[in-house]
Amino acid sequence: SVRLAIADDCDRIPRFIGAEGDATQLLTNRITSVPDGFTIWVSTPVLAGGRIETLFQQGDRRRYHLPCLACGRWAYVTWSAAAHWRAVFDDRRPETARLTCPCGHTVREPERLDLVRAGEWRPTAEPLAPGYVSFHLPAMLSPFVTLSGLVTKFLSAHMSGPLRLREFVTTQLAEGWKDPATAIDAGDLVSRMEDF
Repeated sequence: SVRLAIADDCDRIPRFIGAEGDATQLLTNRITSVPDGFTIWVSTPVLAGGRIETLFQQGDRRRYHLPCLACGRWAYVTWSAAAHWRAVFDDRRPETARLTCPCGHTVREPERLDLVRAGEWRPTAEPLAPGYVSFHLPAMLSPFVTLSGLVTKFLSAHMSGPLRLREFVTTQLAEGWKDPATAIDAGDLVSRMEDF
């Protein structure tokens, strides 16, 4: 029994540990005899629907929201979703990288770091159980990278093929990889149904 159980890089832990069972449940069981025990799961996501993404979905899905100095709106940062702060660049030129609010207001380096310092964690969903907190932290919020550096990595990955793009999505965007080549279109599948 422990008060604090930490699993690092948990998307790479085998799903089952021998005949004992699911690794997620086995670690969680270690805190049950301690009244104030808790478990911390940390990982770069590997695949969409993987362990860390599933755990994130079960929590309150906290994302780091940034304030817009132009419109006053608070939104979290994504790579490309127009409904949130997103990374934008022109004509494959990393030096034009900036964050853009849905209202159109843009922020470049080093103002991006000032904006990140002014941000705050906010839940975006109801957790599966009370007190279940989960966080998503993409590289666009990091003080150790620049937006132009991220765009350079993205362009290089995009030109190098799916494996490098997968690496960018999982390690920089902190999102599970969805392989477009293996995606099944439900409409196409339904259209092939036959009566027997």
